[in-house]
Formats: sequence, structure tokens, C-alpha cells
Amino acid sequence: MNRQVLQKWIFPVILLVIFSFVSLAAAAQISLQPGDKAPDFSIPDHDGESYRLSKRKGKVGFVIVFLSTECPVSNAYNFRLIKLAKYAKENNLDFIGINSNQTESFEEVYTHAKAKSLNFPVLKDEENKVADMYGASVTPEAFLIDKNLIVQYHGPIDDNQREERVTEPYLHDAIEQLLNGKHISPDNVKPRGCIIKRFR
Repeated sequence: MNRQVLQKWIFPVILLVIFSFVSLAAAAQISLQPGDKAPDFSIPDHDGESYRLSKRKGKVGFVIVFLSTECPVSNAYNFRLIKLAKYAKENNLDFIGINSNQTESFEEVYTHAKAKSLNFPVLKDEENKVADMYGASVTPEAFLIDKNLIVQYHGPIDDNQREERVTEPYLHDAIEQLLNGKHISPDNVKPRGCIIKRFR
């Protein structure tokens, strides 16, 4: 192949490769929005049983929180999540954590949940497939989903990593509004935390 032909083809190939990587990165950043249908998924729990959203229909809804064992922001919320999970379950909502970090093993996730006395299952999302479906990007990041699998709230748990400084308990308020049949507001707040370490 002569030099001119090589130059003719190499530039489009480079552009295609760059575009593919940009597209993948952009796709990972597009989160589900309120009103979107939440994708069904199945993840094995610590007992080897499969947790599937569609099998939980009939409940009021679901709370899904993407978590980390190592992220200091995520760990700052452990006690608040225990209280929220208790409140949710008392009102017939499923409450689950999902760990999509590829640097944190299944065993680490199980040990961490036990050590922190988390009162809800924390599932290991191998190859961050669920995080990609939901567009989760940081930990902690929450989704409130109704019994019809429609996203009602997406965003942070509240507005401050330090509990004593919280002025906007977003997730608690969203759950309360859902239970009372009220419009959820705000329903989409930008979450902040540690970037989910994806498998690429």
C-alpha cells in the first residue's frame, strides 16, 4: 500500500476510533430522568439468590442507591442510609444498594455491608452493567422508582456530606411525597461524590 493510500485511510480510522470512545463516555453519563422507565435487571445477592426488579412488582416502589466501600463521601452516608432504609421498608418500598466499582470485589462489598451494619442488601454489579443502564456516575447516587418501574427521583441523598449541615433531605422528601401521592419536587438534582470506577 503506497503512502498516499495509507494517508487517505488512516485519518478516517482515527476519527472513528475517537468517536467510538467519546460515544461510550457520553452514554455512560446519560442518567435516567424522572418519567423514564427503569430497566429491569437481575443481580445475585449474598445468598446466591437472584434479585430482579420485575419480581418485586406490587410494592409501592424501590430505592436504589449506588454505593462504594472506599469512597469517603459514600461512607459518610452509611448511618443515614440505615435510617432511610428503615423508613422505606416500613412503607413497603424495597431499598437496595448497588456497588458498581470494578476496584471493589464481591467479598469486599459483603464484608463492608456487614461491618457497617447496613440493614439492606448491597448487590455487586459486575462489569458495571446496571450502572451503565441507569447512567449512574458517582457514589452515592440515588434513584426512587415507583411500582410501575417509572423513575420518580434521581439525585443525591441530601445536600451535605456532613449530616449536621443538611438543609435539603432530598431522598427522604421524595419518598414521603411518593407515599402521599404528591408531585415530587425537586425530582432531579445533580449528585456529587466519588466517580464510579468502570470496567472498560
